[in-house]
Amino acid sequence: MPESTLNNPLYQTATRVGRPNEEDYGTGFFYNHNGNTYLITNKHILTTGSTSGSVKTGGDPLSESDKFLHGVRIFLRNLHDLSEIYWLDVPLRSGTDTNIFTHPLDRLPSIEIDVAAVPLDQTLTPFSEVINNSTPSLNTGSLAFTPDMVLSGEELLAGGDTALIVGYPAEFVDTNTYFPLLRNARISSPLGISFQNKPAFITDALMYPGTSGSPVVAGPDTLKNPATGGLRTSKCGFALLGVHSETYDRPSEDGGERLNLNLSWYAGLVNEIIETNMIRIALNEWVSESSISNPSDVDVHRYMSDDSTYYIISKPGELLQIVGNFTASEDVNE
Repeated sequence: MPESTLNNPLYQTATRVGRPNEEDYGTGFFYNHNGNTYLITNKHILTTGSTSGSVKTGGDPLSESDKFLHGVRIFLRNLHDLSEIYWLDVPLRSGTDTNIFTHPLDRLPSIEIDVAAVPLDQTLTPFSEVINNSTPSLNTGSLAFTPDMVLSGEELLAGGDTALIVGYPAEFVDTNTYFPLLRNARISSPLGISFQNKPAFITDALMYPGTSGSPVVAGPDTLKNPATGGLRTSKCGFALLGVHSETYDRPSEDGGERLNLNLSWYAGLVNEIIETNMIRIALNEWVSESSISNPSDVDVHRYMSDDSTYYIISKPGELLQIVGNFTASEDVNE
């Protein structure tokens, strides 16, 4: 590989997500979608609450009093020397002009999806460019996951398989290079099935504060088909499975014992978050330029066609606009 890549490019996909209190941080990773690069992390990392991600059994890491921060600090890697980084301050905006993309299911009182996407001004080199090319064309030292690395239904692995969690545990960070650490995790719940009615699965690994927002990834060993020796799923040799979010502890009356069980949100949610927010922005712009006096009369429906997603904007009896042609990872109709 060229000097601007590592033998395992996963080390180039993650960043530490710093908060106003420099000792309080989480993990994030980069994701390319439709020509744009996003920071993906937990929603609770972007709020004024704790970043620990440690919750009591059956608990929730967010509270109603949590509010979004005004900004976070991340870093990108030097293309020509990956051990060097440069820091970026990413402003965060709330309200109607928010750049904190969350899932539409967050509007329901019964569920809170702890995943957020923040668009970045930079456009990063796709992870697959390094894996699939002997002489890759590299523009950045940091790399971004892409929708083709998200497993869809027929490609799902099984519970009991091994995954890698890429993050920054506690204060154990190499402050010379800021490369993340990889931890082995066992997929504990049946993959592809919701856990406690959440679009999430459980991993078995000893995780620490600071790793919230880490990507959960299946590597070549997990993806290899033992019968043929070839890959049974992702063409990239790596597959993005989810976003690590919470570590479950026993209640304090039971001694506060660590269970070493963690909740990760399915990676397909990332595409849904980005796509629905792109449509929200387009719809808001379109409505502001149209003659519609009551935007609540407008409906947005998601449809799938081959490998693309289309959003149909309409109101009773009238088709208003079709927006779409986004690469889709799975068929989810809203």
